Amino acid sequence: MAMSIISTDRPTHYGQPLARCNEAGDQPASLGMCVPSGSDVSAPRPSGAPMIGVHPADDGGLPMAIRRAAAAGAEAVQVFTAPPTYYNEKVSFKPPKVAAAHAALSDAGLTPRALFVHAAYVLNTASPEEEKARRAASGLAKEFERTTALGAWGCCFHPGSAGDSAPED
Repeated sequence: MAMSIISTDRPTHYGQPLARCNEAGDQPASLGMCVPSGSDVSAPRPSGAPMIGVHPADDGGLPMAIRRAAAAGAEAVQVFTAPPTYYNEKVSFKPPKVAAAHAALSDAGLTPRALFVHAAYVLNTASPEEEKARRAASGLAKEFERTTALGAWGCCFHPGSAGDSAPED
């Protein structure tokens, strides 16, 4: 049976709000989805099983994104540490911002290991244009600094495209 995994703070089931899950004969699960009636949603996740996480909207900042993930019942959360459409090579995290994120994680019952950072989309490290590649490398280095400051499990990014340039370039 299909299950509806959500990526916002409003769980859905076949396009219906979570409040309608029970009307559909299903029950809300701790992972922010609806599962067929009779399923044991209280059973612990098997050892080694992947965590289910979300990449919530970050309107209101990083702590709000973490709270949205917690409200969805996520076990992991992916976040942007800076606007995803800019290079962000000058954006740093000060200790109060890190502390606020850690407090939100703690309140949600999560640790920094449940946090994964998504780097900006514009970081085209494969660009044949020297200036774009330089800014992308600088932005990615800064993203790694922010990821480390948060103690996040890791950082993912899209390496970009070399366009029509030769592979050896």
